[in-house]
Amino acid sequence: MWISRATWRSQLPSSDLHHIKNFESNVTLGLKVDVYTKSLIIPELSEDRLRRLKLISSLSDEGLTNRQISDLFNSLGIHTPRGESYTPKNVWVTLMKWRKREHRWFETYSIIHPPKFYLRTIRGLKGSKQNTER
Repeated sequence: MWISRATWRSQLPSSDLHHIKNFESNVTLGLKVDVYTKSLIIPELSEDRLRRLKLISSLSDEGLTNRQISDLFNSLGIHTPRGESYTPKNVWVTLMKWRKREHRWFETYSIIHPPKFYLRTIRGLKGSKQNTER
């Protein structure tokens, strides 16, 4: 009796697993997770510098211009970390660096790939790989 290829029972890719002795001990479920972050490369800042950066950011958020912030800091005797007086350009650069730093801190995302079954192979045999995907 002739059977056409369309009706012939094809072996499913997962049916290999039915022929494995001790199936549970030879197959593991693996999960691959990729985490991307830039927050690991952010250096720690001293308390004094952190306080100054937050003050500049809050004054700018309240609507003060860079010139007003630099004039305020100079009148209060607050100097840059290098000991110089503040200029509007110093304030602008400081704000830009602080905002980029905040953006990097929260720029973390992860990708969780679908779970896969892995068939364990015996170590030490020639040509065998540690894990074979099925």
